[in-house]
Amino acid sequence: MNRSTLKYFYRGTAPHFLTSMFSFMLIGIYAVIGLNLTFVSPVVEAFRDFDITDICYKMIAEQQSHAITIVDLTDLESRREIAATLRDLESMNPRVIGMDAVFEGVKHDTLGNEMLTEVAREYDNIVFASRIKEDTNGEIRTISSFFTDSVDVAQGVTNIPRSLYNGIKRTLRHSWECNGEKSYSIVDEIVGRYGIQTTYDGITRINYQPTRFDVLQPSDLPASRDLIEGRIILFGAMADEGDMHYTPLGKMAGVELLAYATQTMIEEKAVWKLPMPVHILLSIILVILSEYMIDTYKKWSAKHKSPVVRYFLGSYYVISIWQFLWISFLMWMVLICFTQWNLAMDIGWTVSAIAMLSMGRSLRDSIEGFLRESRKNKSKR
Repeated sequence: MNRSTLKYFYRGTAPHFLTSMFSFMLIGIYAVIGLNLTFVSPVVEAFRDFDITDICYKMIAEQQSHAITIVDLTDLESRREIAATLRDLESMNPRVIGMDAVFEGVKHDTLGNEMLTEVAREYDNIVFASRIKEDTNGEIRTISSFFTDSVDVAQGVTNIPRSLYNGIKRTLRHSWECNGEKSYSIVDEIVGRYGIQTTYDGITRINYQPTRFDVLQPSDLPASRDLIEGRIILFGAMADEGDMHYTPLGKMAGVELLAYATQTMIEEKAVWKLPMPVHILLSIILVILSEYMIDTYKKWSAKHKSPVVRYFLGSYYVISIWQFLWISFLMWMVLICFTQWNLAMDIGWTVSAIAMLSMGRSLRDSIEGFLRESRKNKSKR
């Protein structure tokens, strides 16, 4: 490549690159201002809760789960009722039962304690819940049901992590280290007993594709064998305000959240993101491409013979419409990538930079004008 070609390439691409970088810079400045002004903090917190998949979930049709059924224990008031319901469920041959409740300590319901212990001893396809709790001194301990000291049962941790800055629960943690022992999540234990060997480790992003899970009350069980046999049964409270969590789909019961996490695992549809370097490079390319398209369009419209048409096509409003259509196209590409490959492409910064291209272009023109004037003044001296 000779020097003239390089010079032509530089002159053709440098303005677009500078405009794009100025657009990113302006977005960064606005973000810093937003983080440091208290009166806009509610808006900042709202954006911290936002993820591009939240839009995707609202655009995807609801599906029906044929592998997972939820049994609601909200109205069961005693351990003996819970134990009796577990026996009723076992009589209908579920593949595995996930018990989303921890039975701490021996209660005054002696018969209920004995019935729960017998159920735990008799059936090996029940995964009981445990919780990881961090004390004020930083010590981590496991809270399990009272009968686990005398009965060898399958247990899984029900803790679902959330972001440091917001309450939206999007991820599943697969394991914890506690007192030198490794504890796995209840979802991993359930999926393993369901017969699916997964390769997930660390943290998995839950796929909240809208799904209708069959929800049964204990009184519905005798007539619902077809919704239990061979399925994963999640036994937990659907209406316990103390076990409600915020998710991309809104407020959700803990047992339903576990249903989405379990479905993500058995269908192997975990949401994934591009590595950060690839994501940054793709964002820069898209913004530069957007600036190049706008510049090419402006040059084309300027060549029209009719002054009225030329003015109309090159107006700010028409260019804004083209930008809107281009951003809409990118959003549809994001949706397609998510529905086809579970790829969450967070293009919020990219879209913001594209929307700021006109200001970036104005800033570039101002700097170039200032430099030209400086060179002229210097040459006159």
